[in-house]
Amino acid sequence: MASNPYVNKVQKADGTTIIDISDATAVASDVAQGKYFYLKTGQKVQGSNTSGGYITQDQDGYIVLSSTNGVPTLINKTITESGTYSASADGATGYSNVTVTVGGTNIERVSVGSSYYGISCYIEHEPKAFAIKYVTSVNPSSTYEYIIDVVFDGTTTECTVLGSNGRIRHSTTSASWTYDGAEGLFRVDALNSTRFTGGQDTYEMIYVY
Repeated sequence: MASNPYVNKVQKADGTTIIDISDATAVASDVAQGKYFYLKTGQKVQGSNTSGGYITQDQDGYIVLSSTNGVPTLINKTITESGTYSASADGATGYSNVTVTVGGTNIERVSVGSSYYGISCYIEHEPKAFAIKYVTSVNPSSTYEYIIDVVFDGTTTECTVLGSNGRIRHSTTSASWTYDGAEGLFRVDALNSTRFTGGQDTYEMIYVY
């Protein structure tokens, strides 16, 4: 066995240990660049960690562990969109766990609310875009304006409205929608004297999340 050219233990003549660094575990990458420390062999080595390191050595030769400087900060990350992600942009040095849910299309049928002024259904994800359409025939009413479809393109909600005169018009002010993520409840409300057809009539929704 090759002898150790460095000193890592100092003992008295009676065997009493005064200094023993043979159990040290730090390596150069743990210590800030420009700072010196001693390996478990007793060799004096300069640190190489350019992020600052979390192990340093004071003027008296004692090893100092920083509670923050250079200590890796790992966070959980949930990704719902395609793209390039950097841990530093999230204020971290890395990700301890990454959950990816990207893209997808679901088709749901929603029931008409009994008040005629809203339709709703339960879905698992908040829509990024959706299209709702009345899937059976509908006759004009002499009293009401019926919403026969609703489209949200990611920015604007627009409706197709069947007027009491039988004419079709498009409106961005005839409906609004909400999504309760805690309950999974998606709802569209009719506005400005419009309504959904009510009863057992059916709308179909295709949404993208």
